[in-house]
Amino acid sequence: MKKVIIRFYAELNDFLPVAKKPRDIEYCFNGMINSRETIESLGVPHSAVDLILINGQFNPFTRCLVCNGKLGDAQEHDVKNLIKPELLNLHKAFFSCRDCGRVYWEGSHYNGMLGKINKLSGNS
Repeated sequence: MKKVIIRFYAELNDFLPVAKKPRDIEYCFNGMINSRETIESLGVPHSAVDLILINGQFNPFTRCLVCNGKLGDAQEHDVKNLIKPELLNLHKAFFSCRDCGRVYWEGSHYNGMLGKINKLSGNS
C-alpha cells in the first residue's frame, strides 16, 4: 500500500472535521490516485484549492486539467488537426496529454496562471 501526506492551509481547514485540522493527513491507496478525487474525498472542494505541492515543491503545467494525465511535448504535425489553424501561426510549442490527447500551448491562460502561481509563491 502506498501513502501520501496531505495538509490543507488557511480557510481550506474550514471544510475538515476537527480531528483533521490543521495537521498532516496520511492518505493510503493502491495503484494510482487522482488529486481531484483525493481532495474531495477528504471533504474539500477541489475548486477551492489554489496550489498543490508534491514532495514540498510545486511543479506547474505537467498534468492535464481534464484527466490529470501527464503532459508531454507535441509536434505541430501531431496537433494541427486538433486545434484552430490560427494557433499554429501564433504558437510554436505545444503539449498534449498522454492519456486523453488534449492539447495545450502557452497562450493567455498560461500567462494568467503563471501570474497567479508567482503571486501565491511570493515571486511576483
